[in-house]
Amino acid sequence: MNSCNVMILALVAMTAWTQATNVMVSTLNDVPSTLRAADGASLPAGCLAQLGTFAFTDELIEGTLNTTGILGVMAAMRPFGSAVAVGDGTNGVAGQLQVEVQETLPAEGNPHGDADMCLLVLNGPSAEASTEILLLRWDNRTIPPDGVGGLGGVLSVHVRDSVVVLGTSDPTQRRARMDDHATPFAKWIHAQLGDDDPLALSLTADADDDGESNLVEYALAGAAGDSSQSGRVDGLSEGVLTFPRLDVAADGRVDYTVEFTDDLRRPWIPLTNPLPREFDPSLPEGYTLARTTFSQDIRIFVRVRIAYLTDPGI
Repeated sequence: MNSCNVMILALVAMTAWTQATNVMVSTLNDVPSTLRAADGASLPAGCLAQLGTFAFTDELIEGTLNTTGILGVMAAMRPFGSAVAVGDGTNGVAGQLQVEVQETLPAEGNPHGDADMCLLVLNGPSAEASTEILLLRWDNRTIPPDGVGGLGGVLSVHVRDSVVVLGTSDPTQRRARMDDHATPFAKWIHAQLGDDDPLALSLTADADDDGESNLVEYALAGAAGDSSQSGRVDGLSEGVLTFPRLDVAADGRVDYTVEFTDDLRRPWIPLTNPLPREFDPSLPEGYTLARTTFSQDIRIFVRVRIAYLTDPGI
């Protein structure tokens, strides 16, 4: 086992480094380092992982999780390179990771400074779709700036050498823990689809292939896993447009804008007045029916735009 691990590292070391910082992270050849969910199962391939640093202490990171949830922790992280996924570099093996992440970091003004490197792992493909979080830190392992002479800085670490900042610190396995502050969307999408396919849980995925994203299904009281229950917008019948809308108390991150135009070649014009809402017993809890009326004297086109706010200010 150990000889195989040494051979892998040797092969990587022989690659031609570009003039950028390269960080290699691995879980291979060490069963206790397998990335696991709260129930002990290996995290499926596709779950998001992000390298980076934090500007504050573990206690403040814990406080961020308790006040603003997973989204808050993600926003507070200074990311290094692009996000990767569980299964990368291991042919999609659950719970495993073997990646090289790269970013140009100047020696002067390195944004990561002397902070210890961390790895943040979620049980979904994005913060919005995740309910569990694991944060690992490597003490005294800082992200080096770019080198000189055309070579970049190089840092190679193994998950077994990290310490748990957020998550269960069981010495025999690293477990993500259920986050009580998961977003309403994350709770909804996991209840709809379960955890078998993390890539199907994102805001932009279309889990039931009905042409509507998970966000649209969620915003309009549809069902993410049933194409016969798409989110509904009732068109301009006698000049009246209606659609289900989440109450702010249920989820203030979902933003709705009604727009209209009399010519598709012209810009869309948003309605600025708040839309009246009414109770509809056919809608799930947390939704009301939004209603607006347009003049029938002219032909117009109307649409409902839906956005997800990562920082709703609530």
